[in-house]
Amino acid sequence: MTGIALQSSMKAASSPERSASANRRVRVCILAPSIDVLGGQSRQAERLMIGLAEESSVDIGFIAHNPRLPRPFQFLQRIKYVRTVVNTLVYWLTAAARLWRYDVVHAYSASYYSYLLSVVPIILLAKLYGKKVLLNYHSGEAEDHLANWRLTAIPIIRLADIIVVPSGYLVDVFARFGLQARAIHNVVELEVFRYRERKPIRPVFLTSRLHEPLYNVPCVLRAFALVQRRYPEASLVVAGDGWMRPQLEELARDLQLRNTRFVGRVPWGDMPALSFAALCLCVMGCYCALPVFWTLPTSMLAGSAAAAGIALVNSIGNTGGFLGPTLVGFVTDATGSYAAAMWSWRDSSPLPASSCSRSHPVRAR
Repeated sequence: MTGIALQSSMKAASSPERSASANRRVRVCILAPSIDVLGGQSRQAERLMIGLAEESSVDIGFIAHNPRLPRPFQFLQRIKYVRTVVNTLVYWLTAAARLWRYDVVHAYSASYYSYLLSVVPIILLAKLYGKKVLLNYHSGEAEDHLANWRLTAIPIIRLADIIVVPSGYLVDVFARFGLQARAIHNVVELEVFRYRERKPIRPVFLTSRLHEPLYNVPCVLRAFALVQRRYPEASLVVAGDGWMRPQLEELARDLQLRNTRFVGRVPWGDMPALSFAALCLCVMGCYCALPVFWTLPTSMLAGSAAAAGIALVNSIGNTGGFLGPTLVGFVTDATGSYAAAMWSWRDSSPLPASSCSRSHPVRAR
């Protein structure tokens, strides 16, 4: 994303201006949920800022969607509805006071009211200040959002200079509404995960989705109930939190699930250890997507070879936008349940084991 931000900013100036300010650092402001909100956007934004901090030609600023108030006022953020009003007002005022300083505004976006409150004012404000806008849209509900919120969605999104999405699936969704987006996949931090060979792969599952309707964790529990009928020793760790947690715990009791633990919110630093403990990792959800390891080519190649490597990795990754939904739909229609996918993974354990082995040339001792 560094190249996109730089390219967007540089195009804003004429040739003489570029020559006069060739040594000036490009100022990029990232607007996203802070790490206080545990989720994909906050983590990807943090990783992006860490990467951009290594760029000598870029100055990074950050404005959180969920600002931290001074201690005397923090009680307001614990009151439902009041929290939304206070956070939104502080966020808007902070953006209005600071965005004029930057060359590029990089706004992370979800759908619906999150988009309306956190992104629409920012795009309008950035355009008022004459800034370039990069919209980084992360939501599997994009199609419904674009179809039913036409007044605020499509016209405002068109004002963005570049639209970035994390998958080829979302590129296709935006294209159906006449919006050109490009896929830049999420980053996975290989260095924090340890690998060990698992023989055999036992039915020990982990899910780490937020407990909200979008991620359909009830589907996970129902699918696991079918798995547990066939493999009584199967176990499931449910990480994450959200307002649906009491309902999920009640559903687990109704389904009479055994060996099922709700561990609540897990700090990011503890997730690798939790994943390591799972002998068969299965992160499930309606819009779950596996990041492409697009950072690998630049670590092994340089120049045009690295560019070709990134293009190849992204092309292969985008294929998943077609193959993944097609295969999942086929299995679901044929069996009537998502559980069949897990069964096939368990029954063909030599395949995932060998593929994991080939993908990890450096193994943990």
